[in-house]
Amino acid sequence: GFQILSLPSNGKLFSASPDASDELEIGSILPPTVDSASNKPWGFPFKYVSNDPYYFNYPPTMYNGTSLDIPPEELSYQIVALDLVSHEVIGKSVSVVQNIRVLNVNNAPTLTGPSNVSGVVDPSIPDNASIEINGFQVEDVDKNVDQVRVDVISSEGVGVFTLNEEYRHLAEFGGICAFRYETDWRCEGTGTDNAQMTFLAQPSDVTSILGGLKYKTSEAMSRETIVNDVVVVRVMDGVGGDCLSSKEHKTYFDTEFDDYSSIRKECFEVSASVPVILHQNWTINWDDDEDTDDSKNKGWLPFTLPYQVMLGLFALTICCCSWCFFACVRICCSYMMKGRSSKMNTSEDDETASGSFESPV
Repeated sequence: GFQILSLPSNGKLFSASPDASDELEIGSILPPTVDSASNKPWGFPFKYVSNDPYYFNYPPTMYNGTSLDIPPEELSYQIVALDLVSHEVIGKSVSVVQNIRVLNVNNAPTLTGPSNVSGVVDPSIPDNASIEINGFQVEDVDKNVDQVRVDVISSEGVGVFTLNEEYRHLAEFGGICAFRYETDWRCEGTGTDNAQMTFLAQPSDVTSILGGLKYKTSEAMSRETIVNDVVVVRVMDGVGGDCLSSKEHKTYFDTEFDDYSSIRKECFEVSASVPVILHQNWTINWDDDEDTDDSKNKGWLPFTLPYQVMLGLFALTICCCSWCFFACVRICCSYMMKGRSSKMNTSEDDETASGSFESPV
């Protein structure tokens, strides 16, 4: 039989024989499996279960060839001879180390983005109708063993995009992606001023590539223009459909053209939609002539024309109300003064009449 000497560090072993499924321990002895054709023993079956559902050690590198530095998973055993009566070990071989290849099973990535973005553009600055969008983040538990497909779209068709120049080289627009024939999609764009772009990249690189994504409206901006758009980012990971085909994975991506480098079962898609509002700053330059001299004075008002009209009407109303108020005050004061003067005259007349009265003889 086969006696277990050491167990793997990241998982557990179970007997895979038809009549047993117990967890194996150090010292467990398994009977050999007999080949039905030759009637000779050839090994012992076992089942490996990882402690971490996302653990794997193969493929050992990322898509770009960077080593993942994952320690090997292994067990050791020896062949022993047992006494048929007492089942005691009466002989044993040297120990043997068996490497366990744990294949990656492709999982869905995660994608998050900002809730919304708004921007004010300055009409006095060239190429002004643009803003930067930050906050997209992609995470993938598969440790970059595969590239993913990324789409960046203006849902209203009024914007163009430019990728972060520092990381633009990490996005693959050409190669097999631009000329693929397996399904009906291909890579599009160059990463600069594209209305829609589709590219391939490692999941962890997508966060850097989309960092500082520049959005520029393709509409002519005026003082009254308000651009409303929705930027949609889609990430697709897996096989078939909107993802790469199994043949493409095998031919171009798998380490040493190995069919067993990763297990892909479906095409996962995640997306993030970001509303974008873009408008000019609401100021008026009274000197809009392109040939103006820098020495001329420019008058800037902090309101657009409708607001100026409203301000003028408000000022006119204040003036009218003020005139009416002072007019009313003057009229009231005039009447009050006249009333007082009339009363004083009446009193004087009464006194005069009283003083000149003579009794009849």
